[in-house]
Amino acid sequence: MGRTIKDFYFNGNTDVIFGEIHNYLISEGYEYLVFEGEQVFKKGHGLATGPTFIKISSSGGIVRTEAWMKYAVLPGVYASEIDLDSFVGSAVKGPVRKRFAWIEQLLLQHGAQPAQQGYFQQPYTPVQQQQPYAPAQPQYQQPQQQYQQSYAPAQPQYQQPYAPVQQEAPVFCMKCGERFQDGAAFCMKCGNKRQ
Repeated sequence: MGRTIKDFYFNGNTDVIFGEIHNYLISEGYEYLVFEGEQVFKKGHGLATGPTFIKISSSGGIVRTEAWMKYAVLPGVYASEIDLDSFVGSAVKGPVRKRFAWIEQLLLQHGAQPAQQGYFQQPYTPVQQQQPYAPAQPQYQQPQQQYQQSYAPAQPQYQQPYAPVQQEAPVFCMKCGERFQDGAAFCMKCGNKRQ
């Protein structure tokens, strides 16, 4: 008596899997509700047979799947939980086993690995807020490069701006037309004074 529980190691994004499971179970006639303080998928009301339950939860890289049936003493009055392996309620358990197996296959398709039997020694308590898994992204560091200044030849600096030496234009004698010697005050040919 109790619940059928299977645990899986899973480090992926559980939102995708939970969404697929939710859509599947809702299409199979289950309701998603809070029952006795737990968020579960529930089908049936216990009028002819006990209702069946499936619960999916995750914490710390483990996805836990649970399935059970409630033994109904009276409609809406339940005595205990019955796992999927016992003989009691076997007519109702067949479809629940099929749905539970579908969930297990979905988890395996998404890369989950079954945890060993007896992996958990302590009762499982789900964490209220689960951080979605995101693989660590490698931090790219740009190599530190030392850039040398490009070579620029030194520009000569002049104390005074360069100007070519101006030579005086040749001066000719007004009387005879002879050229005056540089710096001469008188014409060498006629003796005329330079003006």
